[in-house]
Amino acid sequence: MPTGLTDVANETRDQIIGEALTNVGAIGIGDVRDSNNSTAFDVAAAALNRIAKDLDKEGAFLWRFIRRTTATTAGTASITLGTDVLDIDAPMRFTRNGQTASTQITPMARDEYMQIGDRTVRGVPSRYYVEVTLTAKTVYLWPTPDATSDTIEYVAVLRAKDFTSGTDTPDFTQKWQSCLVYRLTMELCPKFGQREAMGDWKALYEDEKKRLVMDDSEKGPVSFVPFMNYRSGAG
Repeated sequence: MPTGLTDVANETRDQIIGEALTNVGAIGIGDVRDSNNSTAFDVAAAALNRIAKDLDKEGAFLWRFIRRTTATTAGTASITLGTDVLDIDAPMRFTRNGQTASTQITPMARDEYMQIGDRTVRGVPSRYYVEVTLTAKTVYLWPTPDATSDTIEYVAVLRAKDFTSGTDTPDFTQKWQSCLVYRLTMELCPKFGQREAMGDWKALYEDEKKRLVMDDSEKGPVSFVPFMNYRSGAG
């Protein structure tokens, strides 16, 4: 038999919600959103958005890495990142205007940044510190750029996109669909009188999530250095 001709099948927000509501017995198999169950769909939609944001912390998912650039301004050390940015994947790159060769800008911890004696010193940026508040992320370069129109290139790790419509598809690859259904079902169990089934759905979700996170996250060498040894220079 011939294979299918497409490979883009992806469930919508309301299809994922419909499966989860069916799992907890809130609607029948194949039921879609209507005037009788719209409140249940709204409750599930809010839960699904919370789940998407919660999964952001599980790993730096490869499809959310995007290279961006910004131009320097002489004497200005700060770069305000977009509100869609969750983190920066080190290192950054610095390129002089009109040149092609670049140098690296490596991250520093908050205590290192606080120990810099004079942050107004100008030169080629070689280090950066990311300051995070509830509403913004700001990168501080050191030394402060000494020229305008040089290029800073960085890899932004983006937040999961919100589900704003019933026809939205998840900001996850297709293989995450079952995981989202399992997690949403788990979240909805107490609300629809299925608390005793919550553990079973949680187990399905945790197993599926573990497999997917290991498969879809950025991988690389990791070194753990004891904090006091690092500060003191001891081996």
